[in-house]
Amino acid sequence: MKFIASLSFCAFLKIAVFAQNKVDSLNQVIVSSDDPNTKIEALTALTDEFQNPNDKIVYARQAYRLSETATSQSKIMASNKMGVCHGMLGQIDSSKYYFNKSLEASLSSGDSAYISSAYNGLGNLSRITANLEQSLENFLSALDYADAVPNRKWYADILTNISGVYFELKNYEAALVKVLEARAIYEELGDNQNISYSANLLAIVYRALGEFDKAYQYNQEALEMLLISNDTSQIIYNYVNTTEILIENGELNKAAENALKAIELAEKFGDRDPQISSLITLSSIYFRQGKINLAKKYVDRGIEVSMKYNFKSQLPNAYMMQSLIESAKGNHGKSYDWIELREAVNDSIRSKEVSDRISELSVQYETEKKENEIERLSADQEIRELELQQAQTRNLLLGIIAVLFILIGSITYYLYRQRIRINNQLRAVNKTKDKLFSMIAHDIKNPLSAFKAIAHALEENYKSMPEDEVDLFISQLDTTSNKLLDLLQNLLEWSITESGNLRFNPEKIKLKSIVDETTELFQGAIDAKMLNVKNEVPTDVEVYADYKMLFSIIRNLISNAIKFTKPKGDISIKTKLVDQLLEVSVIDNGKGMTGSQLENIFNKDSITDKDGTGLGLIICKEFVEKNGGRMSVESKDGSGTTFKFTLKPILD
Repeated sequence: MKFIASLSFCAFLKIAVFAQNKVDSLNQVIVSSDDPNTKIEALTALTDEFQNPNDKIVYARQAYRLSETATSQSKIMASNKMGVCHGMLGQIDSSKYYFNKSLEASLSSGDSAYISSAYNGLGNLSRITANLEQSLENFLSALDYADAVPNRKWYADILTNISGVYFELKNYEAALVKVLEARAIYEELGDNQNISYSANLLAIVYRALGEFDKAYQYNQEALEMLLISNDTSQIIYNYVNTTEILIENGELNKAAENALKAIELAEKFGDRDPQISSLITLSSIYFRQGKINLAKKYVDRGIEVSMKYNFKSQLPNAYMMQSLIESAKGNHGKSYDWIELREAVNDSIRSKEVSDRISELSVQYETEKKENEIERLSADQEIRELELQQAQTRNLLLGIIAVLFILIGSITYYLYRQRIRINNQLRAVNKTKDKLFSMIAHDIKNPLSAFKAIAHALEENYKSMPEDEVDLFISQLDTTSNKLLDLLQNLLEWSITESGNLRFNPEKIKLKSIVDETTELFQGAIDAKMLNVKNEVPTDVEVYADYKMLFSIIRNLISNAIKFTKPKGDISIKTKLVDQLLEVSVIDNGKGMTGSQLENIFNKDSITDKDGTGLGLIICKEFVEKNGGRMSVESKDGSGTTFKFTLKPILD
C-alpha cells in the first residue's frame, strides 16, 4: 500500500504584480518589460499555467538564465522553480542541486517562504529516494518556517507531506493526526480540491489502521469530488488506492481495470511515481492469474519508465517480479540474475542514503543556529541506523547462503542437461564439466565451510560477542560473498559459452551509461580503497553490441582493476576511433603483470587463479570476439595494466 504525499514539488511563490496569472498577459509582460526581475517573476508564474513538466521547464530555464543579472530575490525564485521542474521530471540530482542553491540564498536573505519551499522540495526528493528519516527532517523544517508565511494552504500542504512520511514509516496514528489537521485548514479555507484529496488520504490511513468502513466512506467521498473537479492527478491516486482495495478483496479483474486507468492517466500527464507503481501492480495481478506473458509485458514497461526517469525506489519490486516470472517459466538462472540485480540496486540505494546523510549533516553542522539540535539528532539517528544495519546484515547473511546453494544446484542441473542433449559433443562437455567442478571444489568448498562456521558462531554467541569481533565476522562474510558471487557469475557465463548455447542479440547501446551503471555496482569497494575512477567516455558515443555480453566485459575489467590497484590509486575508462572501430581502454596504475603472466593471460588451459580472474578475462575475450572485436593487454610488472578491446561504433 502506497501513500502519496501532497503536491510533490509544490513551491510557494509570491507574485505581487499579476492578478490574472493568465498565459497571454504573462507573455505580454515578458515581451514588453526590460527589467530582468519582472521577466523572471512572469516566467516563474507562467510555469504554473502548464501541467506537463516538459512545458514548465522551458520557462523555468529562461528565468534561471536571466537570474544571473537579477536581484538575489529573483535568483532564489528562479533556482526554486528549477528545483520544482527537475523534480517533476524525475531528475533527482539536478532538482536537489537547485533546491540547495535556493535554500542557501534564502537562508542568507531570511526569506521564510522560500526557505520553507526549499526544505519542502528536498523533503520530497528524499522521500522519492526512500530516505524517509531525512525526508521527515526536511518537512519538519519546512513546517517551522511556514509559521511565518501568511499562506495557510501552504502550511496545510506541508502537514499533508509530513503525514505521508509518517505513513511510510508505518506510524499510522501520527499520519492520521496530520491529515486531520490539514483537512481542518482546507475546510476553513473552503478548498474543495484539497478537501477531496484529504478524503483520499484518510481512506488510505483508515485502511492501514484496519477501519475499513471509514476507509470506504472517505474513498467514495474523494472520488465523487474529484470527478466533479476533474482533478486528474488525484483521480490517478484514487484509482491506485482502489486497485489495492480490490486486490485485498480478491477482485483481480476489477483491480486490473483500475490499474490500467491509473497507468493511462499517469502516463498522459507525466506523473511517473503512480505510473511505475501501477505497472508493477498490474504485472503482479496478471501473475496471480497465471497470465505470465502479460505480467512480463507490464513489469518490463515499469522498469523502462523507472530507468528513464531515475525512479530507482521502484526497481527492487520490479526486479523481484521479474525473478518470479522467470522462475515460473522454469528459467532459474535468469531468475537468480534478477535477484542479484535487485540486491545490487538495494545496496546502491542504501549506500547513496548514507552518503547523502553524511553530506547534509556536514553542511548543517557549519550553520551555528542548528549546531546543538543537529548534535542530538545525529546521535539518535546513528543509533537507529546501526540497529537497522545489524538487522539487515543478519537477513542478508541468510539470503546469501540460501541463494548460493540454489545457484550451485542450478549450475549442476544445467551441466547435467547439457551432457544428455549434446551427445555428439560429449568429450568437450565432459572436459568443461570436470574443469568447472574442479574450480568449484577449490574455490567454493572452503569459503562455504567458513560461511557455515561463522554463521553458526554468530547464531550461538551473537549477543555475547564484542562489537569489534562481530564487525570483523560481518566484514569477512561480506568480502567472501562478493568474491563467490563474482566467481559464480563468471562460471555460469563460461559454461554457457562452452556449451555453444550463447545467444547473440546486438542492439544500440550508450557506452557511457553502461560504464556508469557498472561502476555504481562496485561503489562500495571503490570507496573502501579510496580509488579515483574516471569514466572519460563521451556522452554521445554509441556502439552496436550485445548488452549482456558488454555488461559482463566491463564488469570483469573494472572488477580486476579495482582488485589489483593499490589504495588511492587511479582507474580510467577511455575511448578512441581506430580503423573505423571504437577502441575502449580500461587503465589502472596497479601492480601490473610479469612477462609469463601476459603470455598465458587468455589461455584456457592456464586457468588456475583462485580468485577467478583468469576465467573472467577469457570470458571477456570470447565476448569481445562474439561482438566482432579484438582484445589485448599491455602491462609491466609494477607499472599498471591497460586492457583494450574494440567494438562496432554507431557513426553519424
